Amino acid sequence: MKKTILSTILSLALVLGFAAGTFAASEPVEITVTHDLGETTLTTNPERIIVFDYGTLDALDFAGIEVTALGKAGKLPEHLEKYQSDDYPAAGTLHEPDFETVNDLEPDLILISARAASAYEELSKIAPTVYIAMPTAGYLETFEKNIDILSQIFPDQADLFTEQLASIHETAAAVSEKVQENGYTALVIMSNDGEISVFGLGSRFAIVYDDFGFTVSDESIEQSTHGQSATFEYVAEQNPDFLFVIDRSAAVGAEGSTGAAQLLDNELINGTEAAQNGRIVYLNPSNWYVVAGGVNSTTAMAAEIAAAVE
Repeated sequence: MKKTILSTILSLALVLGFAAGTFAASEPVEITVTHDLGETTLTTNPERIIVFDYGTLDALDFAGIEVTALGKAGKLPEHLEKYQSDDYPAAGTLHEPDFETVNDLEPDLILISARAASAYEELSKIAPTVYIAMPTAGYLETFEKNIDILSQIFPDQADLFTEQLASIHETAAAVSEKVQENGYTALVIMSNDGEISVFGLGSRFAIVYDDFGFTVSDESIEQSTHGQSATFEYVAEQNPDFLFVIDRSAAVGAEGSTGAAQLLDNELINGTEAAQNGRIVYLNPSNWYVVAGGVNSTTAMAAEIAAAVE
């Protein structure tokens, strides 16, 4: 009889506990987050979130954190296609927030990155606004700082973020070790509407060199958002062990553009060591160009490079 009464009491306590949210999300608390544009005071576990960066959207999606609205521009990758729907209204574009719409949506938190950085002060007048840096040179270092910021804001997802970060670091370290053992050189190429450009140290795609251990074939490549314009002759002269190719036209959904594989199918490129050894790697353009800095995307990026050096 006593066992039955005790079981009933425990069951009732569990029901009441779940109903009160005791075993769900942790209690919201006020914190101050430090980021590249300053300090922002906010309440943890915000519910109404507006995002102006696809990499950050990817990270939130990975952790199952819903967003209220987002800046919309261009094509989203397949795993984020649901955000194209009207269920997630546009609050402007990635570069230009619609301040009136943002205000009407009454957000608890606004997350921005480099594209909307100039709107930081104005957005901060509407709601707590946090800047999430876009990883470029020192990609994984910046990525780790971003994960730390998101873990502070969403403490219930902190372990999930941390575990995935550790997995990415593990993959990158294994790749780097193998690459350096073999002394592999590489060159990152971006194709865009029939033209090519190359990216070296300090660039937006420097993760290939900084974190995956490849030696850049040309240390003098100038740093530029869209890369240094290049010719097929230049690539043939560099003749790296690996060519990593990002098709920007495909990433942004440009119609009628010459695809990267078609563009690079010529005598000069086919004569390179990379081509001869099957080491021209066509990277997923959405992950590398559109949603760089996300958790799903960075995991996939590391896996792509790992597969390339197997």
